[in-house]
Amino acid sequence: MVATITASLICYLLGSLNTAIIVGWLRGIDIRAVGTKNAGATNAWHSIGKKEGFIIGAIDFIKGVSAAWWGTSIGMPVLPVAAVVVGHNWPIFFKFSGGRGVAAAIGAASWLSPLAIVVGAVPLLTFFIYRASGAAPFFMLGLSALTGWVIYPGAITANLVMIACVYLRRVQTNWREIQKEPRRNHLLWDLFLYDRATHPKESFVDVVFG
Repeated sequence: MVATITASLICYLLGSLNTAIIVGWLRGIDIRAVGTKNAGATNAWHSIGKKEGFIIGAIDFIKGVSAAWWGTSIGMPVLPVAAVVVGHNWPIFFKFSGGRGVAAAIGAASWLSPLAIVVGAVPLLTFFIYRASGAAPFFMLGLSALTGWVIYPGAITANLVMIACVYLRRVQTNWREIQKEPRRNHLLWDLFLYDRATHPKESFVDVVFG
């Protein structure tokens, strides 16, 4: 139990060292005030630079891998994995305002189930082609949950917790729009598919088949 608490605390602090915010500061940019205002690799890619965005994504991915490795090595992947994503999303060093935790979550999922990365590559491209890239991390995490339990006990729970953390952060970020929108269920679905409160076409069916 002590090992699990220690690992979880350190993983939370590791996640709280939000890479996008730190790199942005080094470039004289507050990543939370430009572009989509999300402290993550994608916004950094567009708002700071492609090289910086790639580096940020790679570091966050490695954080997730490290948390999953540590968690599985002590037989309790759920808490350390959840902690690193929670740290990224709600970093104690940056007034609890961070990113979405996607890269860290995908990194953890890839350790829990390497098969998820291989099998999910082609369907993952489909999400991007049809502009529903917001659903891509949930697909990957779900696939990791379905296949990872064979390798590591607790992989299902770990992935479900990461899905909840990523989606909760999306909802929190768009909470004002949700409060104003009469069709809230529709908007919540948009956040799942597109990671934004509005989408390019009228429905998912239009996006896929239009």
